[in-house]
Amino acid sequence: MDHRENASVSLNRRTARYAVWLVPQFSLQAVTRQQAAAGMPMVLAEDVRGKSTVVDANREAQELSIRPGIPTVQALARCSYLQILQAHAVAEAELTQILLELAWTWVPRVELTRDGVLTLDLSTLSDVFFEKLQPECLRLWEALQVKGITCHMGIGRTPDLAQTAALLAAHQAVPMCSPAVDPQHYQQQLQAAPLGLCGLSDALHSDLQDWGIYTVGQYTAIAYQEIAERLGEEGCRLWLQLSGRTDRPLKNEKEAPEFRCRRDLDYEVTDREALLHEVSRAAVQILPKLQASGKSCPEVKLLMGLADGTAQWEEMPLAESSAAEGPIMEAVEHLVNKLRPRCGVEWFEVELSAIEPTSKQEVLLGDSVGNEFRFRETIERLKDLLGEKACYLPSQAFADYRSAFHRQQPDYQRVRQVISLESIETSPERVHGSSCLFRPFPMPVSARVAWQQGQPRRLSCQSPFFAARVAADQEKKSWRVLDSRGPWKESSHWWEPEQARSSDEWDILVDEAGWMRLSGDGERWVIEGTYN
Repeated sequence: MDHRENASVSLNRRTARYAVWLVPQFSLQAVTRQQAAAGMPMVLAEDVRGKSTVVDANREAQELSIRPGIPTVQALARCSYLQILQAHAVAEAELTQILLELAWTWVPRVELTRDGVLTLDLSTLSDVFFEKLQPECLRLWEALQVKGITCHMGIGRTPDLAQTAALLAAHQAVPMCSPAVDPQHYQQQLQAAPLGLCGLSDALHSDLQDWGIYTVGQYTAIAYQEIAERLGEEGCRLWLQLSGRTDRPLKNEKEAPEFRCRRDLDYEVTDREALLHEVSRAAVQILPKLQASGKSCPEVKLLMGLADGTAQWEEMPLAESSAAEGPIMEAVEHLVNKLRPRCGVEWFEVELSAIEPTSKQEVLLGDSVGNEFRFRETIERLKDLLGEKACYLPSQAFADYRSAFHRQQPDYQRVRQVISLESIETSPERVHGSSCLFRPFPMPVSARVAWQQGQPRRLSCQSPFFAARVAADQEKKSWRVLDSRGPWKESSHWWEPEQARSSDEWDILVDEAGWMRLSGDGERWVIEGTYN
């Protein structure tokens, strides 16, 4: 039966409270998913009592009678072209992060149960997305397959039942096991699942086999009192899990936005200028994501992997926390000059640390940062102590952070509809669909705007500076507006009622001039700068 058959049938919330994503052979997949030689026999080996031993093997290797536990020399005797790999903590962390970020596009509560196993709380799903959960799971499975990752999914009433369903899906080599298609068939599948999938000890497994008990259904059919008398604590715990009598709160993984970029270079880079160029490109790629989050960067970190197998690490704190391109790129250049790699660089990773813009003020102002009246009192006391000119007041930058966040926050509905690894591995889109940088004019330029159906359609400006800046024909005074985005509401200086203002901001595409920022209160409009 095709795994897409009846995929549109909605799930029952009573029987589908949790979902488990299971990546079998997690350590091996983390290393092999980026290997170019697909279809080659590969094994994971490590030293066991001073002897190299196979600890895991992919399907191609197992078809050649290479099993975990045999010496690596014996595995090579069975296959001369066998690829022997070592576990890699960085690769495992990358795979875990990919799975977590995909899970967070579905639900906010995700537990990293163990390596390669994620448990999702489905109670927060909307009715619309909940009804589409089955096809979304299949779409995710296909996207992961393209990336060389095999992930099986199980859905159940408790976390333990969902995990059993995921183990059964892995055992049957199917994408998922859920009650969506046929709840009765789903229960029959769980009841027929082999007990060996459930992680019980060898001693307990052996005793149950001697008694002729091989499946979950046979085990749960035994009375709980008999289990307690004959099998003790482990047997009771297993019986409660498999019968769906246990439920537990998930240990929620906190979603921490990461502003980092890793690059695997095509060849070893030894020239400092070439290396600086590559690192700067990576920093520019993640800088818009940092600016869109409304956070600022206190330090820049750089990790380099060298050709001799070693790595170098350095971090550079900024003089003042900032999200501007200038200070961050200066820190990147300083790091490249400071590290001075002793041999060729094969890969590097650049990371921008992130803090909230107001975190440095909290030490001084405390909880008054979030209280308008207490904040105003604190500012007045600072003026008395330090003088009005020496007292720092929030500037338009805070409003810019806020408006930038509202303009550039991701479309979560679109992310849920198109679940793919590409949407995670690329940097988020800016206002106009590609990475861009806003460059303000030294002084805003006054302009007149002609409107049609609530949208700007033509722009007139008498400023020579504006004409010289945006047009080849400096005599031109009027331009067409080809496209527009907005408006976004802007408010600032709430702590000074006399200076408080509100305005609308538009991003407009002006003929011959490109994208610009238009701001005004409905009567007076100004051009604040351009995007490039």
